[in-house]
Amino acid sequence: MELAAFLMFLALLALIFLGIHIAFALFGVGLVFGIFIYGDALIWQFVGRVESLASNYILAAVPLFVFMGSLLERSGIAERLFDAIQIWVRRLPGGLAVGTIIMCIIFAASTGVVGATETVVGLLAIPAMMKYNYDKGLIAGSICSGGSLGTIIPPSVVLIVMGPLADVSIGWLFAGSMIPGLIMALLYIIYTIGLCTLRPEAGPRPEDEVQMPLGQKLVITAKALLPPLMLIIAVLGSILAGVASPTEAAAIGSAGAVILALTYGSLTLSSSGRRS
Repeated sequence: MELAAFLMFLALLALIFLGIHIAFALFGVGLVFGIFIYGDALIWQFVGRVESLASNYILAAVPLFVFMGSLLERSGIAERLFDAIQIWVRRLPGGLAVGTIIMCIIFAASTGVVGATETVVGLLAIPAMMKYNYDKGLIAGSICSGGSLGTIIPPSVVLIVMGPLADVSIGWLFAGSMIPGLIMALLYIIYTIGLCTLRPEAGPRPEDEVQMPLGQKLVITAKALLPPLMLIIAVLGSILAGVASPTEAAAIGSAGAVILALTYGSLTLSSSGRRS
């Protein structure tokens, strides 16, 4: 069995480097080695496992979280949040990159979808960092690393998919992944500040900052931060408190995202409607 596991690993790497899609590479390696080791019994195991997973109602949370992330992106909340964060961090070494990571933390906790987080934050952060001649490696690294936090910071779609596979409670996975995810995000921020302190040219500080009274900063931040914060509390709070299942919490989050989109006036009947 140890030799079979080693050979499976080599075969998987070979197929991936040959350009085979990861899903098909995993499926093919598992099928071939499974038939070789277990024989015809593998077919019954495979069919039974697929049926049990496909009928698991918890997976209904996945499209709901994707829908919630799409609404947040189109409602304009992401843009307001990015601008509010930059008010506080742009004077730090690598402040725009730090703000990007913080934006990824909040957006990941609001949606749980990695692709949505990286796409939305990338569209907002790349032009801003390119404007001030940030190092391209730092730009790509801050967006990719921050966006990947969506895989561990709840409500993570990855955890929702992996929970039934591992036969582990989704709520416990969310509770257990929250602190490690925040620690990882903090290390990203510390690394970014340290890098830009040692190499100021990697993340120059903008010189054209407009001075703003503290009260105005707090008002702008409150207006931008409170809507996603309320959504995070509604989704994660209901799960961790045991009030709602992940699927029910996803429905709550989707309903909250619809209400926010209506509040901002960005929800229209037109299929081509975009945020204002």
